[in-house]
Amino acid sequence: MENEDVGDFFKWSHNSTLMFLDLYKEHRKQVGTLEMKNIKQLFEKISKELKYKLKQNITPSNCQNRWKHLERMYKKYVDNNNKIGRGRKSFEYAEVMGEILGKKKNIHPVILSR
Repeated sequence: MENEDVGDFFKWSHNSTLMFLDLYKEHRKQVGTLEMKNIKQLFEKISKELKYKLKQNITPSNCQNRWKHLERMYKKYVDNNNKIGRGRKSFEYAEVMGEILGKKKNIHPVILSR
């Protein structure tokens, strides 16, 4: 197969995840500019920087999958902790993800009352 992402597996450590999130925070605001037109280019840039810093083969696909996983876990964390009668859950990247996602409506929906 020609695709370089096929078969590439990278095990994310706590430090590599924090590095990824820092780079995501740093570069996310550039998406939609002439410099970085879309989110795909964001993950390409992050993977290049992580390859250089960590000396590991980290593909844009690895970065995109990590982001999707972290976003899904953060949503579950927020949903669980907003429901009454449930035990509080923890999520080790909650603070950083909260900074990145802020008050996005798909994470923190506006509650309408009738």
